[in-house]
Parts: sequence; C-alpha cells; structure tokens
Amino acid sequence: METCHLVSLLGLILSAHYLTASNTTENYNSLLPDDITFGITECWSLFWKWPPSSANCSSTELKYSVTMDVLSDGEPLAEEGKNANLTVALIPPHYYDLNHGLNFSVQVVCNDTEIDSAFKTVQVAPGDEGTAVRNFRCIWQYNEYVNCTWQHGTKTPLNVKYKLHYWEKENEEKKCSTLPEFWDILDTGKTCEKYFNDGKYIGCQFPLQKHIDPLPTLVTVVTDESKRIKPHISYTMTNNIAQFRPPTITETKRTPNNSIYVSWNVSEGNKNIITSQITSRSSSDDEWTNPFEIANALHKEIPNVLPDVTYMVKVRVRLSNHQTSNGDQCLWSPWSEEFTVSGQDNGRSVSILLLLLIPLSVIMLTILLLFHLKRLKGTLFPQIPDPAKIFPKDLQQWKKSELQNVYSKPEQEEVCLVYLIENLSATKNS
Repeated sequence: METCHLVSLLGLILSAHYLTASNTTENYNSLLPDDITFGITECWSLFWKWPPSSANCSSTELKYSVTMDVLSDGEPLAEEGKNANLTVALIPPHYYDLNHGLNFSVQVVCNDTEIDSAFKTVQVAPGDEGTAVRNFRCIWQYNEYVNCTWQHGTKTPLNVKYKLHYWEKENEEKKCSTLPEFWDILDTGKTCEKYFNDGKYIGCQFPLQKHIDPLPTLVTVVTDESKRIKPHISYTMTNNIAQFRPPTITETKRTPNNSIYVSWNVSEGNKNIITSQITSRSSSDDEWTNPFEIANALHKEIPNVLPDVTYMVKVRVRLSNHQTSNGDQCLWSPWSEEFTVSGQDNGRSVSILLLLLIPLSVIMLTILLLFHLKRLKGTLFPQIPDPAKIFPKDLQQWKKSELQNVYSKPEQEEVCLVYLIENLSATKNS
C-alpha cells in the first residue's frame, strides 16, 4: 500500500515538473520577435520594430538586443533595450556599406536565459546592384563647391537621366520621423543642378560653403528620375574629401646660413589646421628633392643650398590629420607655381667668364696669325733673286760676248726749253 502511495506521489511530481517546463518553453518561444520590420528615418538612421511580446516575463528582466555586422575590424554594433523597437544611427559611416545587404539579429533574454536569435538581411536601397553607378567619388573644393563623378553601372539602362540628391548633416540631436519607403527620403534633401559629362565620367557640381568647424557630414544619393536604377549611397565627413586651391608663394630670400627662406599663404583656412609640403631643385637638375612637411606653419627654411646656384621651389597644402578621420589619406592641393630663387654672384661669375674668354682670345689670335702668315713672311723675309737664273753658267765666256749689257741703253729724250714755251705764249698774247 505504501508502495502505491509513493508511486502516485512521484507521478504527481513528475507531471507538475513536466507542465512547468512546458509552460516555460512555451513562454520563452513566445518571446521570440516575430514580424520584424526595417526602415530608415529622415535623419539617415536605421530602425527595427517588432510587435510587443505576449509572454509572461514579469518576474524577470526582459531584454531585446540587436546586433549588426560592420565592415571594419572589431566588435559588431550592438544595441540593447526593453522596448520592442530599437533605432541604430548610421554613424560612423565607414562601419557600413549601405549599398549592399546589412545582416542583423535580434536576441531576447528572459530570466537570464538567452532565446534563439532571429536573423535577417535587409537592403537599405532597393534595386539591382548591377544598375547602380560605379567608381563614385566626391572632392570638396574647400568652402566653395563639391564635385562628384561616377561611371555607368554594368546593367545601367540606355538614355538614363541621373539625379543626385545631397544632405548636409550637422552633429546635432533632433527628433526624426520614420519614413515608409526609401524613396521618401529623397524628398528631404537638396537636388544637384549642374551636371556634366566628359566622355569618361558623368558628374555634378553643387555649392558647399562651409568652414572646418563645425564638422559637417555629407550624404549623397545618385539615382535616376524614373527610379529604374539602384540608388548609390555615399556617407562621408566633408573634411575627408576637402581640397584646397594651390597656395601662393609670397616671399623668398637667402639667409646667411646658406638657406632659402620661403613663405606662402592659402585662400581659406588658418595655419593651425593646415599641413604643408615644400620641395626644391636646382636650375640644372630635373628631379625635385624629397619634400619637407610642415604642420601649423606657412613658412620654411630650406637648408644646405649653394649660394651661387639658382633654385626652383613649390608648395602644396592639405588639412592636418587631427581635422579628419582618415589621416594621411587627405587630399593634397595641386602644387603652387614654381618660384625662382636666383643665385648670388659674389664675383665668381666674372672669374668664370675671364677663364673662358682668355683661351678663346688666344685661339682667335692664332687663327688670324696663321691666315696672314704668308703675307707677313714676304714682308719680314723678302725673296732674293737667284743669280743662276740670270747669268749663264760660264761667266768668263759671257764676259767676252756682246751680251754683257743686261739692260738697254735709254734713248735720248727730246728736251724742250722752258723759255721757248714762254716766248710762244707771249707772242700769242700780243
């Protein structure tokens, strides 16, 4: 009898435990988020929503956790909360690739027990990836305008008419409303109007007159008017794409310690946010020296230069590393115009000129002397007639002959007396 009571009691205990475990499992399963929806806000933030749980978890702390993969190395982005609705801002932008699928999962923790995660992949922008633009790039001509360029996608339809939308986001907190579809966010931005096509790249230019502080963020979306191509989303800090105009060299001078002092200025920005590079070469050399890098200054002395050699110098600038998030990848400005620093004379050029003129003069005099040597020889050393050519070989026989006179006797000249001429003239006058 006692044995029967023990068996019955054990059965009741097991039944109660089984029912409790079944209820707990059922409650936990009902905590899993179902019908997860995804969206975007007008502030370019992502959000996830799901219906509130109907499970009884009042005696423990209920937690929802959203985890999303990122592109860079490190821990995935994770957000926690007790509500059935979490928002994840798209900051910092280099953590995500908004043009491809984003993978995220939602976990539920109840009574220190983790329930199986719900996993989902979402597309921020709809459409076929082959239709999206390629090689997209923007350069901000500092405090003037932004120039964005791109190329056609591999599956881009013919005669597509591109449209570029952009947003200038400041780092300020404000309430942002959710949007039903991605296309709705395009109406909240500005539209670029100045398009161009150089045959290789398509592009658009829009004004952006901002200074370094505060640091604005630039969001751009390239699509078409008919929404046939997948939008291309670019999200970057404007300082990372900033480029200055070429600096202007304002002064160059030589110093007593065999250096060249150079100073320059830029069109915008102060020296505390600018890094510069300066390089030089001699007038007889085609290769430039390794550039000197200067931070927080707009002048530099180039050391160890020869005082009598002419040098060429040029300068370029960019934002300093502490002003950007991509460090040495900042854009350098074009090089300035080359500036000539003439060498000092110090009498050396005169000496070199004399060393060249003296040998040249000697050579010219030698050529003139050789040219007139024959005439000069006849003057200095007159030729003496050879007697053998005038007298016969047998001189004694010649003396006995009638040909002793080697010259002809002059004929007697008729001489007119002067007085006869005078008398004749007097007679004619009378």
